[in-house]
Amino acid sequence: MTGIDRVERAYADRMLAGSELAFGLVRAAPGHALLDRDGIAGLLARCDGHVPWGPADTLSRLHLRQPMARRRAMSDLRRLALGTTLSGRPGALATLLRRHLPGGVTYLNVGHANLSQDTLRALRHMPGSRIAVMLHDTIPLDHPEFAATGMPARFAAMVAQLARHADLVIWTTAAARMAGEPHLAQAGRIPPGIVAHLGVPRPAGTLRDLPERLATLIASQPYFLCVGTIEPRKNIGFLVDLWEAMARENGAGPIPTLVLAGARGWRSDALFGRLDGSPLRGHRIVEENELSDRELGGLLAGACGLLFPSHAEGFGLPPAEAAACGVPVLCNNLPAIREVLGDYPLYATQDAPYSWRRNILALAERKDFEKTPTADVPTWEAHFSAVFAHV
Repeated sequence: MTGIDRVERAYADRMLAGSELAFGLVRAAPGHALLDRDGIAGLLARCDGHVPWGPADTLSRLHLRQPMARRRAMSDLRRLALGTTLSGRPGALATLLRRHLPGGVTYLNVGHANLSQDTLRALRHMPGSRIAVMLHDTIPLDHPEFAATGMPARFAAMVAQLARHADLVIWTTAAARMAGEPHLAQAGRIPPGIVAHLGVPRPAGTLRDLPERLATLIASQPYFLCVGTIEPRKNIGFLVDLWEAMARENGAGPIPTLVLAGARGWRSDALFGRLDGSPLRGHRIVEENELSDRELGGLLAGACGLLFPSHAEGFGLPPAEAAACGVPVLCNNLPAIREVLGDYPLYATQDAPYSWRRNILALAERKDFEKTPTADVPTWEAHFSAVFAHV
């Protein structure tokens, strides 16, 4: 799961554990599905592998361009739902919501999806409804040079809808709020907002959870971990530069291994070509994009450090998870990370590659990094207390 996926999952678990009347609104191509508490639980059971996904239904078989896994998931959403809508039917979602939801409902959206004009207008037709939205960051607008094609325009449209409709904006850091509220102002209105740091549970897993091929590779050599999609904002090319420079200077001598845990993303074809053609590939630079949560947690637990040279972050979940495990963090000096983790990380900017290399080699020589005190990271309990005081 991505970072936003994990936030959505934490909220789903919280709602199932609570006593509130809870519903889930899910995009189910070609429309929406409305789930009750049992439906939410059934969806999570399928996501966790406790219940198998069912067969594709007749409607999904009409969408031949969708992969089979997605067709089966959309079919199960419809089977679990209280009701569904089809795209292109004006007023259908408003009718569905009025049929099943009580008055005074709060729409709590923490995932940057289901925030279209049609969705929010339908919710506004509910008597006494309120709309609370988590805006993780406004990086596509702050740094459009890092975004996928078309993303800045889509994100600007979403922000305009929040400016018009949101009753509350939940910010994950004060830094994200400071960067984001000017965009809301430009769109016409700054809704009331609160800051609630995301919860950071300690990742589960040990080195014993790693696949044998990966465990063998890292067994005899110190390694560092970088977690995140390989895309321009994450600045992975900076780490590749460092590793190639260390390899040149050390000749045949040993250097640490760099493990890149994340899928290949967008606007990075030149970097992908470098990775594919690097003589370090497969033994000193390793890509892993299909690790389970336990495998990733085990990899993090054994790392000499987490490297995070990202250009911009609204929160910075991987450094916070590393800090929760007591794993050293070497990262760019970003306001959001400093807000959440204080002086725990080692900070260095990308214009100081020598400082990065010096710290990497020093951490690789340490034998007691597991004794590093864990940071005082935020908890989900504190997060939910802050949010539900306003929702």
